[in-house]
Amino acid sequence: MGKNKAVKPTLAQKKRITDAGLVANNWLVMDESEEELLLVSRNSGRFRKIKKSPLQGSRKARKNT
Repeated sequence: MGKNKAVKPTLAQKKRITDAGLVANNWLVMDESEEELLLVSRNSGRFRKIKKSPLQGSRKARKNT
């Protein structure tokens, strides 16, 4: 793993968290890889992994279509 402590998500990460059906303000990012985000809950401390998919409207998504 890369980081030792959780950090606030960036805007792009917040969009991914919201797309996964979670409330972005309730989660911190522990680790980010090419395929997934490892999140930790601000309230309970529970961990959750979400798979990354290309964001709608992002440069990578447009480039692949």
